[in-house]
Amino acid sequence: MGEIDKRVPIFFLGEVYGKGVQDLQYGLNDIHFRLFDIYEGFPGQGEYFTQKQVDIFVETMDLPFERVPVLYTGKLTHKIIHELTDRKDTITGTHMREGIVIRTLYNEYRNDKMGRVILKSVSDDYINRKNATEYN
Repeated sequence: MGEIDKRVPIFFLGEVYGKGVQDLQYGLNDIHFRLFDIYEGFPGQGEYFTQKQVDIFVETMDLPFERVPVLYTGKLTHKIIHELTDRKDTITGTHMREGIVIRTLYNEYRNDKMGRVILKSVSDDYINRKNATEYN
């Protein structure tokens, strides 16, 4: 990430949540967005920011939205993934957590078929809730 070229698009990837988005509205009266990734360049020709680049971008830019919180950095185990996935949300601390995004510090690509390593662990409570309006 160097100087930003205003002719090259930047895509913000994240979660939209709040009133009217889905059945989990977190007691909010409007819609919110939280960033979890950034892609710079035209589709198929650019690159995703590393975790550190996302950190720097968010710290230095005056963005009209928040970033998803980084809950853990370090070596992952199945136990840690399950513990982080099945906690309460980070928005109000009272609702079930939908899940967590898992990504590497530095962008890793496994192969042409799988592509970049970025995953989502979805909580059992979220999957099994009644009257769900969105599915993973």
